[in-house]
This record gives sequence, C-alpha cells and structure tokens, in this order.
Amino acid sequence: MTDSGEGRREGSTDMSAAVPSVEPQGPTRYLSPEWAGRDELQIAGEIAAICAALFDDDELRISPGDNFFALGGSSLLALDLVRRLENRFTIRLSLLTIIDAEDMTKLAIKIRDTVGDARAPGITDVEEGVL
Repeated sequence: MTDSGEGRREGSTDMSAAVPSVEPQGPTRYLSPEWAGRDELQIAGEIAAICAALFDDDELRISPGDNFFALGGSSLLALDLVRRLENRFTIRLSLLTIIDAEDMTKLAIKIRDTVGDARAPGITDVEEGVL
C-alpha cells in the first residue's frame, strides 16, 4: 500500500532506491553557549590566572606568550595545573599537554579545541567487565 492508501501495482518501481543515502560527515562539534565566541586569548587569560594562583606569587605577571616551565613550573605543579584546568574547563587533559604547550596561548588553543570534543561531566570510561 502507498502513502495515499492506494495499492501498489505489480512491477512498480520502489521509490526508496531513488533517494540517495546520506553518509555521515563525522562528529559534529558542539560548543556550549559558555564557549561560543571565546577566543584563545580569553582562555589564556583564565589559564594565566590559574597559574598565578598556583605559583602563589602576587608579583608574578603572566602573559599569553609565557611558558609554564619558564615561569618556574615543575612537573609536580604541572600535575596540579592539569587538575585545576580539568575542573575549570570540565575536560580531560594529560600532563603531556602542559609539557608540549609552548605558551599559554597554545595551551588555550588545545583546551578550546578539546572542549568541543569533551564528554559531559560525570561520564567516565568503564573497562569491560569492571564495575
């Protein structure tokens, strides 16, 4: 039976074959309204504020072009920075992300690009067979 209620005639062509299939183009990146329109300099400013609090130095002035380790950061402080950035931006980062970032702006770009791919807060990976 067709959509109009009429019976289909023998030998009639199946119209679904004439409709092209739509192939997925890959995941669509979603940026929440909180991130819409934000650029890496705004994010770098937030990272700099987190670093300043981490270094606990009121005199320290951090610019977007500064490197975390050149400012006196250590691997232990970098681990704390990862934790604080994960909490602030609700993302997952590795220590290697901090090590590889040439400066605050490059780190901000990585965070901005990661936010669109991040999972919702509270969702964690579970190993198969482990509860």
